[in-house]
Amino acid sequence: MGYASTLKKPAVEEERRGGCHAYGCPFPAALSAGAGAPQFCRHHHEVPGVRWPVITEAMLRDHGPLTTEVLSARTYFASGTPGHDDERMAEAWARVSRHGYDLDPASCVWTKGQREPARTYRRWSMAAEELLAKLLRQA
Repeated sequence: MGYASTLKKPAVEEERRGGCHAYGCPFPAALSAGAGAPQFCRHHHEVPGVRWPVITEAMLRDHGPLTTEVLSARTYFASGTPGHDDERMAEAWARVSRHGYDLDPASCVWTKGQREPARTYRRWSMAAEELLAKLLRQA
């Protein structure tokens, strides 16, 4: 056993949580460069490997509440469970707004340069994921 094998990886790189090839990323893998290539989430896909930990850390530490809401919405829609979308949207918005994210359902969706109401939890969650993607690109 060599010296390199005894080094502990940084906490953010200890595990693959959601399937994305970037260690510690909680998002599912959906994209790859081709057959047999590692798969990544939309936030790590086609990003140089040196930036993976920066993006993952921003996702988990800097934007944890928003990341949690986006993943929660994805799980909710994947389950196919019909529910109380208006209530879910109001609760999710209340949680992220406490952390300073501007995702008011009344005006968080941009269409052709105009803000319009999200109207549904699905549209709100899509706006939340777009905001997260924008913030992670700036990390």
